[in-house]
Amino acid sequence: MFYKVHQGVQLDSQTVENLRSRKWIKSNAIRVYKNKVNIVAELKLKVNGEDKHVVVKYFGWRNTVSFILSPFMRSRAQKTFDHSLLLLANGIRVPAPIAVYTFRRFGFIGENFIVMEKIRDYRLAREVIRDDNESLERKKTIVREIGRIIRKIHEINYVHNDLTLGNFLVDADHNVYLIDLNRMKKKFFLSWQRKMYELAKLNLCSCDLAYSHKDCLYVELLEEYSGDKSKKLYELMRKAIRKNRLRRKAKKLLRWRKKV
Repeated sequence: MFYKVHQGVQLDSQTVENLRSRKWIKSNAIRVYKNKVNIVAELKLKVNGEDKHVVVKYFGWRNTVSFILSPFMRSRAQKTFDHSLLLLANGIRVPAPIAVYTFRRFGFIGENFIVMEKIRDYRLAREVIRDDNESLERKKTIVREIGRIIRKIHEINYVHNDLTLGNFLVDADHNVYLIDLNRMKKKFFLSWQRKMYELAKLNLCSCDLAYSHKDCLYVELLEEYSGDKSKKLYELMRKAIRKNRLRRKAKKLLRWRKKV
């Protein structure tokens, strides 16, 4: 039994068939942003009869277990579509979803992809924050907007699960967009430890939130996120930063062992 699940704008049948092919996406892309397990590419497609520059994210499989369990799951493309609509409804900027397709075979997820609006003239927040030529004030403004975004996500009891500065886009008008939403999850309860750990993953500063560091961007983040300057919150954040640093070291060690 073969079938597809679709939401959003209906694309013509030939376009849909083309987008089911990783090879077609790569060979026809204006720009390929990512080409690993998933493919993220800019393409020119007909949407509602008009040529439009869009971004397509085609999801591959990271492991066999996920494929085996896929009859009981939404596709990652569908999760991205649903989370995009949720965040937009809560005043959080994300690339607007245009269409999502999931193809299933006997219930098992096959090709699945999402078509999204293209954010023009953007830079990754990571590039801006680490650019020595950017003013400190602009960096603080961006970090405060990131803090606002994360606060709103946590207020609706969700976690992003992959917060990095590389998952925030900053356009020419200084608007900040959050991307890579397929790992988002709703939590029954969010502890302050869990919240601080999400924030710590941004790796904004190497100072461990020291009082002596006057221009620490973690301070800007926390003030926007909670408005709380208490020693207790700062200590929770310091622990989260140390935990995140250990996690990163462990991942580097695992990658090194695989290469040996």
